[in-house]
Amino acid sequence: MEYPEEPDFTGSGPSLYLAGSVDSWPNWQFPATILLAQAGFAGTVLSPRPALNPADPYGAWRPFGWHSRNLRRCDLVLFFRPAGPVQVLDTYTANAADPTRPGVVVGCDQQSLAADRIRAAAPWLTVHTDLAATVAAALAELRTRPGPRAAVPS
Repeated sequence: MEYPEEPDFTGSGPSLYLAGSVDSWPNWQFPATILLAQAGFAGTVLSPRPALNPADPYGAWRPFGWHSRNLRRCDLVLFFRPAGPVQVLDTYTANAADPTRPGVVVGCDQQSLAADRIRAAAPWLTVHTDLAATVAAALAELRTRPGPRAAVPS
């Protein structure tokens, strides 16, 4: 599995973007990458929460436009919302409603009130109730997409 720490990626195989708030939220992206690695995912994972420098967590992504540019280039977006005080509806509804962007798999902490709001805003989406189920759904979705599948375990 590749986890690039630079503003642009040239990874091979399928690519997965871990979308969701990072500022003042629990680090769900790291456990997601562990789950992906344990499942044998060999594609590229992009995250708005880089691991390069904990003292400057956004330094790797300072070039303006990194998020939007690479979000559109990925094969699939995994959006997860842990329980917390801030609503982040715009992130997934904008992506899910735009046919020019990649597909999206959505999950919420089962105690998160945002799940009902997500279902109301995007009723066509399945909202998974924990991170493991969301990662499993993302891997299943990647297996159904055209392109290199060798990096997506069965």
